[in-house]
Amino acid sequence: MKVKIHPLFFVLALYFVAIGRGILLGGYLIAVLMHEVAHARMAKWRGYALGNITIMPYGGVIDGGACYDRADNIWIALAGPAINLILAMLVTALWWLMPASYNYTMDICIANLSLALVNLLPAYPLDGSRIVYALARNKMRAIAVLRGIGIALGVGMLALCVVSIWYQFHLSIGIFGMFLVYGAWAGGERNTYLHLTERAPIVKDYEHGVRACRLDVGWNTPLLRLVSRLNPQERYEFTVLDE
Repeated sequence: MKVKIHPLFFVLALYFVAIGRGILLGGYLIAVLMHEVAHARMAKWRGYALGNITIMPYGGVIDGGACYDRADNIWIALAGPAINLILAMLVTALWWLMPASYNYTMDICIANLSLALVNLLPAYPLDGSRIVYALARNKMRAIAVLRGIGIALGVGMLALCVVSIWYQFHLSIGIFGMFLVYGAWAGGERNTYLHLTERAPIVKDYEHGVRACRLDVGWNTPLLRLVSRLNPQERYEFTVLDE
């Protein structure tokens, strides 16, 4: 799993530094990284392959594939907001022990709390929409409604950004609104997860040759750890060894 930074993020970083909000930007960067890593770790624990994390101006994106069941979808979606809420609570607890840290950690607390609450909204492609989608019986209708909510919310945030020009300009609201509109309109399966078993198809390309491999494994070797090491264009024979 690699972490990449989109070039547009540096443009946003320059803007925040120019207006004197560099600490707030740092808090959001930490919050986004922890959010996406939590998604990735939960995906791995549930048996899914991990993609690259790309830090965008509006948050983070994980590359992957698609094909997960209801429980996996919910657990993976909840992992990101959960870690942000935990971090916010830890920072709040730190204020009781070290009151002087308030001025230095307030932005980190706000970033984690806002990221968690916003992502729980039932608007595609936020985490809340994945939970609603997993629980819905009519998937086609659910995704259509969730995309509509995402577009409506994004347009509303863009309008709020424009109105803020006459009061206190908030570029970040506009950027996030653009993310919601684009994600809801053009988002697809690229930002989900690929189960490890999808990497080992039954049909092999014998016309071009398939290597036969023999592996000795312990009787208590986790299956998912074993599957993650397999090459889909190789044929395997396993010998299970006891103690």
